[in-house]
Amino acid sequence: MKPRALAGEVALITGASRGIGLAIARVLRREGMKLVVAARGAGPLEALARELDASGVEVKAVAGDVGDREYCRRLVAAAEDAFGAIDVLVNNAGLAVPGKIVDTRPEDVEQQVRVNFLGTYYCTRFALPGMIARGRGHVIMMDSVAGLKYSPAGSIYSSTKFAVRALAEALRNEVQAHGVKVSAI
Repeated sequence: MKPRALAGEVALITGASRGIGLAIARVLRREGMKLVVAARGAGPLEALARELDASGVEVKAVAGDVGDREYCRRLVAAAEDAFGAIDVLVNNAGLAVPGKIVDTRPEDVEQQVRVNFLGTYYCTRFALPGMIARGRGHVIMMDSVAGLKYSPAGSIYSSTKFAVRALAEALRNEVQAHGVKVSAI
């Protein structure tokens, strides 16, 4: 079976301004996808959007924090307003604050949970109705080896990645009948 072409499809990528998210954005754009790129830093994000599409027509940058539920609602709405639909959601945003549980600061733990788990949940939750209505879509959740096995000095990071893996498994079971794919990478 021939794989579906990506050209013309729409991807929303969180954590797109650097690292894995940046690499994903460049590859998907090279494949001809329209993109909505998201990250906290507006400057690097705007520079990425210009790099990927100097015309500003096929790549939109929406800066903000995925740990904020209302930002995620606005992000998904901006993607749908700009391009009509989200075909691929790449939940890539994440952060790690190292430390043993006894040494962690509660505010750092809360931030990791908001970004790594809740941000993934929020973006997925708000993008799903459109995917389900169209009977197709793909939700990608960036997992980690730390989501399979505890990472030394990374207790909370590992915990959030275990939660993302469980979320992906649950979602896969919930949406498979609607033609929506779910991957944990």
